[in-house]
Amino acid sequence: MTGTRWDLIAGLLLVALGCSPSGTVIDTPGSVGSSSTSGAPVSTSVVGTTATPTTPAATTPSTLAGRNVDDGPSEGVSLAVIGVEHDDVLNVRSGPGPDEPIVATAEPTSAGLIALGRTRALPDGALWTEVRVRQMDGWVHLGFVAALAGTDDVTSAVVASLGEYPTSPSMREMGRLVATVFASSEPASRIVMVAPAAAGEIQDVTVDVVGVGDDSIRGYRVHVFAVAVSDGLSFYSAELTTLCTRGVTAAGLCA
Repeated sequence: MTGTRWDLIAGLLLVALGCSPSGTVIDTPGSVGSSSTSGAPVSTSVVGTTATPTTPAATTPSTLAGRNVDDGPSEGVSLAVIGVEHDDVLNVRSGPGPDEPIVATAEPTSAGLIALGRTRALPDGALWTEVRVRQMDGWVHLGFVAALAGTDDVTSAVVASLGEYPTSPSMREMGRLVATVFASSEPASRIVMVAPAAAGEIQDVTVDVVGVGDDSIRGYRVHVFAVAVSDGLSFYSAELTTLCTRGVTAAGLCA
């Protein structure tokens, strides 16, 4: 994203949000597990396991892979699943690392995973954090969880950045187009449809933008709305939720 374009977006976001506006994925979500139900609304709670988990091996601090670091969420922080495709699941493992047994799964946009205050860095640099899911303790790749800050209307920022109310042949494409407004090119953000398009007079889709080059901000969740027109869909509005790496302050900003 060019400096001029980002300065414009940042300025608009400062007004709209009242505040200032990661890495290689090494554990593919859903590599063991079933997909979420197509067309389901965005979830606000952790759902049941959709796969038969492998019986976990016993893990103790002395046998955990990697080393302890202070870059993760603090104990007690409520986290949500981010950056997982709408028809996939996030694996929760018995220890940090993609080869550890799966003890549970969580669907895209699930919330209520509680951070237990331990984050470990593996030799390849990947960060894993320990969470509690339905009374089960396990580890997830830090790139797939975040604390949710407040949600704000960013319709004017989208229109100002794109120079118009854009049109698109599908909600998937509309969501990706709007998401590019909040994505970065260095590092390159991942843009993921986390909740499928919902039909109706006003259609909507939810897209996560993950990896924006900010230590405290994991990315953004963009809820995009559009209406049907003769040649497809026309952008209607958008809401933005900031995804925080470590937690949210009392003022609603990323810690």
